[in-house]
Amino acid sequence: MINKTKIYGNLIGLGFFLAIATNSVVPGVLGQQNPELKAPAHIIKTNQFPKLEQPISSKLAVIAVGLGLISTELWWFMFSKAK
Repeated sequence: MINKTKIYGNLIGLGFFLAIATNSVVPGVLGQQNPELKAPAHIIKTNQFPKLEQPISSKLAVIAVGLGLISTELWWFMFSKAK
């Protein structure tokens, strides 16, 4: 049976996705400036935040925890309930 609500929801979601995806490509949408225009004086980019190099152990720990959380969510929502 066709569920019209689900189809409409998917179409609306696809529309939002396309609107967001094309927003970054099309200049002038939602307040984006033309790059040829000069930026105002109060919007000058500075390098006030230095780049911090993280140790490889910290990076691996963050990746491992993230993968663990993702796999836990997948297990919980897809495999934990008896069918």
